[in-house]
Amino acid sequence: MKFKNLQNILGELIVERAQLELGTTRTLYGRKVRRVASDKLRKGLSFSVNGKKLNFNTNQNYGVFIHYGVNGTKTKYGSTFSYGSKQPPLEPILQWMKIKGVRVRKANGGFDKQTPQKVKGLAFAIARKVKERGIAPLPYYDIAIGHVLRTKKDLIEKAVVKEIELQINFD
Repeated sequence: MKFKNLQNILGELIVERAQLELGTTRTLYGRKVRRVASDKLRKGLSFSVNGKKLNFNTNQNYGVFIHYGVNGTKTKYGSTFSYGSKQPPLEPILQWMKIKGVRVRKANGGFDKQTPQKVKGLAFAIARKVKERGIAPLPYYDIAIGHVLRTKKDLIEKAVVKEIELQINFD
């Protein structure tokens, strides 16, 4: 197998595994959650080959925040990103609420009338909580790379051995 073929095979396997990681149900804050709502991030993962480098990316600008996480004002994840005094924008949260089917509830637990004002108020409360707790990191590419390198060790060794030329010169 040629090195270029190996790069393409590894790239495809790593992107596929990263997509699985994003679609996996996890336990966060004591609740089971699936980290993707619209599947845009999961479907937007891709790779490119640049010489000997494999570059992994996504067409969604928020992918980096999911991968590395975002520090909240009360919870820190060791990320380079943090909310500080800014709160997340309401529009993406409103879209998320619509996709997930989040509804406004009354104090007694029953569902309340879904007026635009109440829905916006709930989105504001969610945004404030996200600002406090931040976004827990989900290093989907790191996990995928580690898994593929562990499981495809033989394939990588065979391709690399063919690329290395050993030569002994006695002068």
